[in-house]
Amino acid sequence: MTSKALAQRTPETALQYVEDWGQLSPEGRSIRAAKILQDNDPEAREAGLADLLQAYLYKFGRHGTRTSRHSIEAYRRSLSALLTWCATSGRQPYKLTTDDTARFKAWLSEKGSLSGQPLAPASANARLAGAKAMLAALRWCGLGERDPFADLKRVSNPTPPEEQGDSYSRPEAEAMLAACRTIRERALLLVFADGGLRSAEVADLVWKDPADTTRLGVDLGARSARICGKGLKVRTIRLTARTVEALTEWRAVSETAGPGQPVFGRITKEGRVVKLTRQRLAAIVARLAKSAGVPRRGLHALRHFCGTELYRLTRDLKLVARHLGHADVSTASRYAHLADTDYEQAIDSLGNRSRAAA
Repeated sequence: MTSKALAQRTPETALQYVEDWGQLSPEGRSIRAAKILQDNDPEAREAGLADLLQAYLYKFGRHGTRTSRHSIEAYRRSLSALLTWCATSGRQPYKLTTDDTARFKAWLSEKGSLSGQPLAPASANARLAGAKAMLAALRWCGLGERDPFADLKRVSNPTPPEEQGDSYSRPEAEAMLAACRTIRERALLLVFADGGLRSAEVADLVWKDPADTTRLGVDLGARSARICGKGLKVRTIRLTARTVEALTEWRAVSETAGPGQPVFGRITKEGRVVKLTRQRLAAIVARLAKSAGVPRRGLHALRHFCGTELYRLTRDLKLVARHLGHADVSTASRYAHLADTDYEQAIDSLGNRSRAAA
C-alpha cells in the first residue's frame, strides 16, 4: 500500500502515467527504476514499481490506456506477491533466473495467498502473468536481458474446466433473497443472481440516460443494462422483471439516482459521489449467506448460479455465453455440468428401467 505522500505523487490519468515514464530517455528510465529498487522502504519500493508497471501496461499492454481498473488491481496483486517472494528468497526481480521463476511458481501454488495458503491454479497463473509483465517493464528500463518466464508452463488444474467453480443452488439463492433486509440488498443480489454480472461490473454499474443510446448503464424503461465487462467488451443484457422491480424501488430512495451516477453508490459527508467497492459487495453477500444459513461461496458463485439456471431453462450454451459475456461458448460449458441433476435423474431412470426389464 502507498503512503499519503506517495499517493499524492501518483499520476491521475492513464496518459499521465505514460508521459511520466515515456518522456524519459532509456538511460533516464534505467536510473529511475534502479533508484526505486534500491529504496530501503518496502512500501515506497512497491509503490514505485507499481507506477512503472502501470505505465508499461498503458503504453504496451493489449488495451493500452483503456486497461481497466480491475486489471490494474490484479497486476498490482501480482507485483506484491513477486516482491514478497523476492524478499524471502533474497532475490532482485530483474535478476531472476529460470530456476527462480520455477521456484516462484511452486511458492504460489503452496502458499501464495495473503494468508499463506495455496492459491487456486487460476489465481497462481494470474500472478505469474503479472510478474512476467513486471519483468518486461524492468527490461524496458534496461534492467534484465531476457524473460525468465518465457519457457515456464502454467500451473495445471487437475479439475476439468466444466467442473471448476462453485455455485449457489436455487434453494440457497432463494434463501438469501428472503434474508434481504432492505430493497437495496434485494436489488444488489438480483443483479448478481439474475444478471450474472461480475463483481467489478456491479461496482461500476451506473444509471443510464434513456435519451443517450450510446452510454453504458441501467435503462429501467428498456429493461436492459449496457455493460463494459472483462477485456473492455461491451454487451447489453436484458433484466428480469423482478430485477427491474427491485431496481425501480431502490432508485426511488437512492442518494445517487441521477443519470451517470453509480447504481449502488452513496454520497459522503463532503458531498462526493462514491461507488460501492468490490470488498463491500463481498461483505454484503457474505452476510446474506450467513443470515440465510447457507455456505459462503463468494460473489462469483452467484454468477455461476445464473449461468446454471439459464442453461437448465434453455439448454442453449450460446444464449448463456451471450448473457454472461463469454467470448468463447466453450467457457459456458461448465454450466452444463453444474446443471447435472437431469443427468443424475436420467441415470436413475436407466437403472429403474433395467430392473423392470429384468
